[in-house]
Amino acid sequence: MSVAIPTSFQLKQRYPAFESAGDAMVEAVLADAAREVSEDWIAADQTPAILAFAAHLLTLEGFGGKSVSLGVSNVSVSGAVEMTKVGDVSVKFLDTSKTLFTPTKGGLDETLYGRRFLELRRRSFPAVMVV
Repeated sequence: MSVAIPTSFQLKQRYPAFESAGDAMVEAVLADAAREVSEDWIAADQTPAILAFAAHLLTLEGFGGKSVSLGVSNVSVSGAVEMTKVGDVSVKFLDTSKTLFTPTKGGLDETLYGRRFLELRRRSFPAVMVV
């Protein structure tokens, strides 16, 4: 028996930030994430761990951030937003090149979702002290 893969609906329900991600993309990432969770995990933590790991992967792919579209003089700009300002309209876009996976970036501790995955993994596989 293998771990059940959650649906894109379940991921979007748990993490609404990914509403704009296409279902096919989410399903593919969920399948990838499911490979990181086995039946050895605490049963109640299996689905939340897959969802958290998938959300981490989607974040690294550039999904899930706050986004904005500005339509000014037939020019439209969109992307992940780092800072906004309402008076005199100011928007600073996140440099997504810094958030993509590299050997030194993209670790699980770099996203909220990755940290949640680590927390769940530690519950199933706590550190053991060897004397």
